[in-house]
Amino acid sequence: LPSLRERREDVGMLARRFLHQAAQELGLEEKVLRADSLKQLEQFEWPGNVRQLQNICRQLSVMAPSEQIFPEDLPAEVRSPAKIENRLAAPWPDQLRHWAVAELASGGGNLVGRAQAELERVLIDCVLQQTGGQRIKAAELLGLGRNTLTRKLKLHHEQDQV
Repeated sequence: LPSLRERREDVGMLARRFLHQAAQELGLEEKVLRADSLKQLEQFEWPGNVRQLQNICRQLSVMAPSEQIFPEDLPAEVRSPAKIENRLAAPWPDQLRHWAVAELASGGGNLVGRAQAELERVLIDCVLQQTGGQRIKAAELLGLGRNTLTRKLKLHHEQDQV
């Protein structure tokens, strides 16, 4: 699928779905995005793609003070994109720290498992791109056996299908 920044017209539909899901899972009243808030969400670059939108919706379900979500209820990174650009220039452990804090604030769990899975996915994707899809060379660069890499690729593909 194309990244969320390439499908800005889907942001509203996805946000409404994630807000509905979060309300049901957390036993809260469902929040409603105001048009001005939706506009800000649609203009955001979404470096974290759909997962970032889902996490933000979950956070808004808990933190927004009223039934309607106002622009000032949105996280600072959405309201002030320059802040996210500065953060992206930070070393990756600092970015990981920011992710962990945001996940904890939104009630996320299994941080180690999710972070390890995403780290593995990113490294495999980068190495496969670098090697032009050559799995033997990719496995060597990753420090994995060829069969292990094949197994991990299959696992990631199955998880993407869910």
